[in-house]
Amino acid sequence: MSSQRYFGPFSGLQLTAIIITLTVVIGVPGTVYAIDTFSNVAVEDPVTGVKASVDSAHRLKTLDTVSGNVLAQETTPANIVRFFGGGVSCSQIYTVPPGKALILKAANGYVFKSTSDATGELDLYSGASCNSFVAAFVSDRAGSTVTENFGPGITFGAGKVVSLAASRGSGTVHGFGYLVPASAVPPGAASSDGASQHAVRGVSRVEGR
Repeated sequence: MSSQRYFGPFSGLQLTAIIITLTVVIGVPGTVYAIDTFSNVAVEDPVTGVKASVDSAHRLKTLDTVSGNVLAQETTPANIVRFFGGGVSCSQIYTVPPGKALILKAANGYVFKSTSDATGELDLYSGASCNSFVAAFVSDRAGSTVTENFGPGITFGAGKVVSLAASRGSGTVHGFGYLVPASAVPPGAASSDGASQHAVRGVSRVEGR
């Protein structure tokens, strides 16, 4: 007569069957699957019901309004523009590359007035000869930083030159903006609102031409 050994509540045969089952379920690759579940989420305009879309890289498409009627896709790092330059006479500090347009968002003017003048003034232009006025940075201090924010942006078309001249004193400008396709900017566009932009010791004002 054969005898059966027990290990706790299980017999030897039962324990062997349990071990084999666990080995098959846990130890064999591909026998356990994870189920990937997802739900659709839409970004929708509550008024028009228009839904936002994504590009081929699965990024949400966003738009920045320029000059009130131009839509430019949000800038990528490769299109970010930083330029610096200046002096006393007319200086060409940045040229917009072919096929592109520049949206100038802001600029810092470093103004140094002479002792004989009440104020120092730097003038920003569109054009290699400083012939199309865009903005001015004015200060009554010996040396100061004047910041001008251009809101939606001042536009410079393909091939346009950003230049700077000092009306009184001297100084430099550090500009911040980004590039968009040239087709996104109307031909000949050189300012955001057709008015001259002035900054006085960091306080902005707009004067009609």
